[in-house]
Amino acid sequence: RDRGYPEIVTDGYDAEYYDLKNEMVIAEMQILRRLGFNVQVELPYGLLVNYLRCLEVTEHPQIPQLSWNYLNDLLRTPVYVCFQPETIACGVIYLAALKCGVPLPTSPPWWIVFDANEEDIRQVARAAVALHERSRLRVMPLDSDELEMHLRGELEDHVKATRHTRYETANASSKTASIASTV
Repeated sequence: RDRGYPEIVTDGYDAEYYDLKNEMVIAEMQILRRLGFNVQVELPYGLLVNYLRCLEVTEHPQIPQLSWNYLNDLLRTPVYVCFQPETIACGVIYLAALKCGVPLPTSPPWWIVFDANEEDIRQVARAAVALHERSRLRVMPLDSDELEMHLRGELEDHVKATRHTRYETANASSKTASIASTV
């Protein structure tokens, strides 16, 4: 609404509603096909708790919470469909221990005990770090024109200018109306 798009309210029995609903169902089916209808993902939270116990770091003031937070953050990435839960749990433990400066066992390497690969846990850790380093998208593109502006890096300035112009216009209108009412 604040960018000049009309708010669309559709009737549940309207033809436009059914068209939008059908488009959404088609899009969902395309996503499911691309995923091979494999939408069951085993989450690594239980493994994380067990691994933290085995590594005897459950009493550390930061590692358990940091690891849990990283798992939650990684839900926003494709990591959960690219790696096994064991690897993801090891990756967040690795990152949390690294951040806290806590050494983990090296003889034998702790990740091997948990059936993970060192390069993969580093990739999981890099994904979590990259997520935090990435600048957040402040303005979401709403149509193809705005997407093009976003790709050129112009969208935020455009939206700010549009809001500023609309605010000044609304302010000028209200001042004129208030002056007219006092006269």
